[in-house]
Amino acid sequence: MGDIVVWKMSLIIEGFGEQNEKKLIKVVTLNQNQSPINVLSVVHGEYLACGNSDGTIRFYDLNFKVVAWFEDLNLTTIKSISFSKTDKKRAVSDFDTDIKDAPGKVLECSDFIVADDSALICMLESTIFEQIDPKNKKGQTIFHGLKSSISAIAVHPHKPIVAIAGSEGFVLFWDFINKVTLPN
Repeated sequence: MGDIVVWKMSLIIEGFGEQNEKKLIKVVTLNQNQSPINVLSVVHGEYLACGNSDGTIRFYDLNFKVVAWFEDLNLTTIKSISFSKTDKKRAVSDFDTDIKDAPGKVLECSDFIVADDSALICMLESTIFEQIDPKNKKGQTIFHGLKSSISAIAVHPHKPIVAIAGSEGFVLFWDFINKVTLPN
């Protein structure tokens, strides 16, 4: 349910198999609560971002250790995550530090938007996982109210526009500053 599979491409150096044959390296359990992973994305070449069916988002380093988690978002099943091209923000998580003076893990990530299967799109600052109070972890709703679930989202790199693909085969462009639909 919350597992990913790590593969290796065969180079025939081992003396058996065919070129480009995949070999199973390991199965890694990322979500201990057995929540299925719906979206898996590499972020900034440094992290794996997992959007889960329980409405949570978790960031892992490339050694599969959790760096940040986004919970209490009031989202349903995560369907899509899109990262902005803005500068990364630095946030420190010290939950994994055993030594008093040792530095915690650092998340350096740009802000991002998330779509869930109830057609809600939310903008999240990458530093809100540090908040203690669940009321401060919600993010900002930028779009809701479609009759169809959202299949994918993408943010324009320089303009406040989100492209929204619906499960019924439509594409919608939304200006989230002026809160208007743009012509295709």
